[in-house]
Amino acid sequence: GIDKSLLSNSSPSKGGGSPKGTVVNINIQTQNGKEGGSLRLGRYALLETMTPSKEYGSQSSSESESENGNGNEMISYSEGIHVLNFVLFPNAESLLALPILGMDLVTLPGNKHLIAIDFQPILPLSDDDDDDDNDNDNH
Repeated sequence: GIDKSLLSNSSPSKGGGSPKGTVVNINIQTQNGKEGGSLRLGRYALLETMTPSKEYGSQSSSESESENGNGNEMISYSEGIHVLNFVLFPNAESLLALPILGMDLVTLPGNKHLIAIDFQPILPLSDDDDDDDNDNDNH
């Protein structure tokens, strides 16, 4: 299994212009596929810029203990960086020839967004495909 200490981390934000107490959190979750199923593993990683709600002007009057232990309720900082990375790894022994599927959603300051979707095949080409290329050499 994965060392639990590697599944999440938090660090103070170093970008200029962030409110005092802003942190960047990363959380990773994995899920194994079912025995004999089409998927071997699914994983997501979420990187979020968080700020204390009272520093950011939240109207919330309730305060709860945050993950960083400073007693402030943390909320998503809209002018920070946010990244969601999602990957599905197929079971190579499955009858379905599924590719690795990767997706990223990135949000940057200034209301800028990027979405990327990537498919990567994991199975080799069949021998029949190689023979088609060699047919022209025999004429």
